[in-house]
Amino acid sequence: MLPDIARFLNNHVLSKMDLHISRRSRLPAEFKSKNHKPILFFHPPKCGGTSVESLLQEKFGTGETLSAHASRQLSEKLDLSLGQVREILLAYNLYFPEKVLFSGHYPFSERTMSDIFDSFDVITILREPKSRLLSQYYYNRYNPKREHFAIETDLEEWLGTEEARKAALVFTRMFVGDIRLGESLCQFTRPAEAREAAERSIRNLGKFLAVGILEKRKDFEQQLREMYNIKNPLEHLMSSPAQKYPTFEEQPINIQEKIARLCDIDSLVYREFI
Repeated sequence: MLPDIARFLNNHVLSKMDLHISRRSRLPAEFKSKNHKPILFFHPPKCGGTSVESLLQEKFGTGETLSAHASRQLSEKLDLSLGQVREILLAYNLYFPEKVLFSGHYPFSERTMSDIFDSFDVITILREPKSRLLSQYYYNRYNPKREHFAIETDLEEWLGTEEARKAALVFTRMFVGDIRLGESLCQFTRPAEAREAAERSIRNLGKFLAVGILEKRKDFEQQLREMYNIKNPLEHLMSSPAQKYPTFEEQPINIQEKIARLCDIDSLVYREFI
């Protein structure tokens, strides 16, 4: 069924936008060993994931990388949520057993992964949530490319928006395992339900082969070195267009308090793996 869906999307929707449902690597993948499984890298935004992807691609070829912008266009074209579209794209891409690397801003889907999870090396990287939220704000606020999640308001005003409330729950929403549940979560979710979702995300992440922490990047480099014989360090890519923005500690107290409240649920997830 998934190949049929993909064929329909390619022929009747994406071709009109000069897009394709997946981007195939033209580079030969060096890594094809019975000692290793294909790698599936879940890339939360603003966690250093672009650097991780680059490092893995240097070793194994470009593989299948989700286009964040194209998937959003497809979401709007088909009137499907972004999570639904990305779940479909991930399920589709994982049906190519010859590929050795899959990565992108995919949500973790229990129904997609239930019978194939053990066939992949599943990894991700997390970042301290308050720092991650500020990084997302300043990147989207000052990114000269305004067509993709651009922010037009100052920080204090943005922190009161639904967009900010959802951004502050990115780990819980991304790894809860149920796309619709993840998309429904925001700061208005009842505390008990939000904590339950966070605990579910923690259980799912606990099954991953590796959960890196950006603030402990040297430890993650060592994990990658031991698992895949990757010797290069994680470079700092995707720098913010705001060259030097105020860190959490440099923000006014009232802003710190708002950010801390927004990020309290994702902080439960983060603290479990530091």
